[in-house]
Amino acid sequence: MMDERTWLPGRMSKTANEAAERTERTKGTLKKTSFPKYRALGLVLTAAVCVVIIIVGMLSDRSSSCQIVDSEGNVLAAVSLESGIYEIDCEDADWAYADVAFHEAAELLSAQEQISEEAAQKRLVEKGAVIHTYLQEEMQESLAEAISQSWEAAAANSAGALCNLDGELLACYSHSSDPDGVNYVTWPTWAGSTMKPLAVYGPALEEDVICWSTLEEDSPYSEIAGEDGTVSGWPSNTSDYTGSMITMAQALKESNNAVAVKTLSKFGLENALEWLENRLGYTVDSERDILASGGTDEILDNLALGYLEAGVTVRQMLESYQVFAAGGVRRTLYAVDYIEAGKNIWQREAEEGIQIFSEETAYILNRMLKGVVEEGGTGEAAMLDGVDLCGKTGTSSDYQDNWFIGMTPQYVCAIWYSCENVELHTQNESVSICRQVMESLPDQEGLAFACPEGVEKLSYCVKSGLLAGEYCEETADGYYKTGTFTEVCDCQPVSE
Repeated sequence: MMDERTWLPGRMSKTANEAAERTERTKGTLKKTSFPKYRALGLVLTAAVCVVIIIVGMLSDRSSSCQIVDSEGNVLAAVSLESGIYEIDCEDADWAYADVAFHEAAELLSAQEQISEEAAQKRLVEKGAVIHTYLQEEMQESLAEAISQSWEAAAANSAGALCNLDGELLACYSHSSDPDGVNYVTWPTWAGSTMKPLAVYGPALEEDVICWSTLEEDSPYSEIAGEDGTVSGWPSNTSDYTGSMITMAQALKESNNAVAVKTLSKFGLENALEWLENRLGYTVDSERDILASGGTDEILDNLALGYLEAGVTVRQMLESYQVFAAGGVRRTLYAVDYIEAGKNIWQREAEEGIQIFSEETAYILNRMLKGVVEEGGTGEAAMLDGVDLCGKTGTSSDYQDNWFIGMTPQYVCAIWYSCENVELHTQNESVSICRQVMESLPDQEGLAFACPEGVEKLSYCVKSGLLAGEYCEETADGYYKTGTFTEVCDCQPVSE
């Protein structure tokens, strides 16, 4: 099932590059070289001799290079400063992670030492620092392989990232058609409908504006006139409006644009902006300016349908969705565990995290996202037997952005790629890519997200959205905060 697309009058097609150029939020990435990655363990004698030669060569120039190592201490990459340009030597599949880790290490050192990031980068290299990361080699290989095997994603700009619920970046991969090597893990793009749980459904659930079975009509929010004078409903869905009342859970499952926009309008644009900026850390300065000038419909589009002017990154979205997998707690996502240069010069401290959503809201939203990967959901292709997997799809105009973010009780995986040929596009392949990654991870089967004590599973009337009564003919189950779903439907018995 294809996900949603939407247009506003006068809106140009947006690309990831345009978003990034406008915001200038992405740090300069490191230049890649073809120097191969090397491992010290498990090699045959000949290879071991070569490795020793490489290591000795690096150590002899220790003042002009630093190393990035994985979670087992194996060398992932070497970073050197040549003629004023930082160069990274590693395998292509590991470059994105090494790029993320080096920039992160410089940012952390900069904050700690109160120096510029440029000075921190230079210090890391000149002191021959060793940057210890959370990278898991087997997971990194699985992620790179899954994206590379997808015919559409492999031919396009693409990226993926994987983390656990403790805020540790376990793997990330980026493929760029740009010869200079853009790292799309940290490059802003459009979120599409992956923004809906963050800007609409999550906050509205938290503040009890909606519940699982709150009903909204599947019909246009407004009407717009095209260039030829024809009037059409906005926002568009992937299928025709039904005019029927559907629940919040169903709207999220099928990624209904009209219901998302109406729910956001009911929740309030100022409230949504506050959530995105102050709770989740997104840049919404442009949206605040547009709202102040009266551009309400444009902000509805930006927030509900994933067109933030500053864009979002794969890394940001991974960190945000981790909240729904970790009981509502937001933890900063780290690639770097500690940095040493003769001694530890930076060490990550244990982080309890910040409770962004209540545990109850996080679980209910999590169960709503479970519906996305079930039959009839936009992410049905991600379903794994025996694995409690949930997630959200997202696309942007002309399939320029294709997303799926999947969650299990142990991991969160975000996949993105940009469609290069709209005519050949048939489905959002990020869904099946994520499934392949999740399928390769250990100890997943049989685990389930724990239901908090403050959540109860109840039957509701599909017709009214209220607690099912004695005579309700069509009912379904939903999850609710304990004690909040009490109004009983007044359906009457059907006469003979």
